[in-house]
Amino acid sequence: MKDRNKVVKMVIIITIVCVLVILGAAIGLKYTSLGEKIESKISGSNTEDTIIPGEENIPEDNPDLASNIQVDYKTEKYETKNDDGDVVCLNERNIPTVSNDAYPRGAKRIENALRSIMNDMWNNDLKRYSDDSKELGTAEKPLGVKYMANLEYQTPNVVTFSIKMEGDFGAESWNSYELYTFDVKTGFTVSLESSSAKAEEMTKDIMSLTKKAIKEKGVNISLKEGESEDSVITTNMNRQGHFGILADGVHVNYQKYDLTTENDQILEVVLEANKANSLLKDEYKIK
Repeated sequence: MKDRNKVVKMVIIITIVCVLVILGAAIGLKYTSLGEKIESKISGSNTEDTIIPGEENIPEDNPDLASNIQVDYKTEKYETKNDDGDVVCLNERNIPTVSNDAYPRGAKRIENALRSIMNDMWNNDLKRYSDDSKELGTAEKPLGVKYMANLEYQTPNVVTFSIKMEGDFGAESWNSYELYTFDVKTGFTVSLESSSAKAEEMTKDIMSLTKKAIKEKGVNISLKEGESEDSVITTNMNRQGHFGILADGVHVNYQKYDLTTENDQILEVVLEANKANSLLKDEYKIK
């Protein structure tokens, strides 16, 4: 009888242990899977690119569909009026909405990046300078700037937008021509280095073209202590908004005062498409 009770107890204990092992394995598998998803998401992007507002409402990627970026723009204006109610300064911009049926998440990241860039300038600088120039201009011809984004170039893998600013606040001229290239599938920014299979060679070619343009335009590079001409050029060719892939080649736009305090012109350098394609990664080659 005692032996029988021992056997029953042993069976019960073994059963309980088995249940606990199975339950523990199931829980571990669940958390391992969740951890892999989180790790995959983090390792595939940086902090800024990971966040997509309303991500749960964005459809999943569907590569079987045509990968075409579509852009709609909403115009926004900011007026500064004098004491008589006349508009003396008028800023205007367009707000882009970006969509892509094949890669909707990538499109949302591109939209977020463009809006973030434009919102920063619009809210922190243009409105402030507009209000500071309240006594300038007339109702017939108000001062101010136009700040506009535009889709310049796209393939199924890459898309480039320009953000141009034209106008002034009297003595202060506000002209710029920035370029932003994105990977269509991921929505992440494409830089000179990340676009090229031979980044070092591309940098040397753009350096050569830049020096040629500097000589032709008569630009005197302003150097601080410890700086060289090459270091100033390299730093500015890699700045955000300076690099873009377009139909005629790879562009690097040095904004006014980037290279010198004496010359306020935009210096645009183009590495022609045939040469650029020998250096670009396959997915970013110019079509």
